[in-house]
Amino acid sequence: MNVSTWFKSETWDLSLDAWILVSAIAVASTLLFVGASASAAAAVLIVATPIVLLCIRRHRLQLEPAGLTTIVASGCWLYACISYAWAADSGFAIRALLISGVAVVAVHVSRSVHSAMPEDWLEHMTRTILVVFVLFAIYGLIEEGFDHPIKRLVFWPFQAFQIVDGWPTWNWEHVSRVRATRTNWNVANLSLLLWPVLLMLRTHVNATDRRWMLPALIALTLTMALFSNHQTSMIALALGIIIFCLAQYSIKAAALVAAAGWCLAITLMVPATQWAFQRQLHLETSLPFSLRHRVVIWGYTADQITKKPVFGVGVASTESLDDARPNAERFREVDGTVFHARTGGHPHNFYLQVLYEFGAIGGACFLALGLAIVWCASRLPNPDASHNLAAFVTAAVMSASTFGLFELWYVSVLAVTAVLLSLAAAFARRIPIKTV
Repeated sequence: MNVSTWFKSETWDLSLDAWILVSAIAVASTLLFVGASASAAAAVLIVATPIVLLCIRRHRLQLEPAGLTTIVASGCWLYACISYAWAADSGFAIRALLISGVAVVAVHVSRSVHSAMPEDWLEHMTRTILVVFVLFAIYGLIEEGFDHPIKRLVFWPFQAFQIVDGWPTWNWEHVSRVRATRTNWNVANLSLLLWPVLLMLRTHVNATDRRWMLPALIALTLTMALFSNHQTSMIALALGIIIFCLAQYSIKAAALVAAAGWCLAITLMVPATQWAFQRQLHLETSLPFSLRHRVVIWGYTADQITKKPVFGVGVASTESLDDARPNAERFREVDGTVFHARTGGHPHNFYLQVLYEFGAIGGACFLALGLAIVWCASRLPNPDASHNLAAFVTAAVMSASTFGLFELWYVSVLAVTAVLLSLAAAFARRIPIKTV
């Protein structure tokens, strides 16, 4: 066998595949061990890249034309790139642009990759995702319902080592600490990923089993959320379930409700948050502490938006501008409370952050993006439409009072939710949903 023949042979094909996979795993492992920034996300991206390359080479992948959602998302990203010109911190801005840009590209490319995947790949992937989701939902229920016994057991030996008066000591009677933010991330992840998993479940089980398995999986996830301390996930998941149920009767009605809610969130967020602060809801002790704190953050951010209402302060500038303020201003207590008039790293509200960093122009782009997603979802056949609309509402509500616009993990889970919805739809097209 000469060299030219070998390059065209299956041996070369398999050798190249093995080299790509081994290289990806090696680089990913290095990133994880050296603790590089966002190493976990980078590892996932690097491992996912060869899978895309294998689909391109083996199945002659051709990218599908960009749909309306991709076009509008690309327009939003381009305006974010333009706002880099007046961003407060170039490093933060480049990072934010990379995160959002990769997410847009990944979601678009995934549709073509799923179409090119062999049927058995789709079946094994969806089945694995189903099993993993159920296991993690049960894990989440145990953790949230019984004060995180598994985490405490696992981390207890590691947290026994402490420094007391400058000396290393071992305190074997300590109680393991669990950071609330980490558990909130778990609840948010499962609440968002529920919808593509339900769509996968429809394809794998028959109609008789679906009657109890779908409600059981929804109830499991909702119970886990209700046992948690993350009120935002509770509300977001509950509203997502309501839209899902409404869509079973009328896709048009569910889409109209989702679109109306999105429009109200964009257009009324600033006056609504200013009103809440002026009414001094942050002094209402009957409200949850975190909500009272957010009222102060939102009120301050809304006031800042009015200073640069058209173009905003620039992509990913929120944290830098807040850090640049004198400490006397940043840590000034508001109305005798422990709350400070500042944005912090982000205002815990996608809509306010968009309007603050990108102004009215960015708000219009964001409004168009949400409406494009709703319109495209409503044109899908059921059950695809109902699951996509429920996922959109869950994400839209969750983004209104919790995470930041460019938090890597949250942007990633939003992108993964979209990718898995595409995967579930691709599998359903190959294997019709069982009707018996």
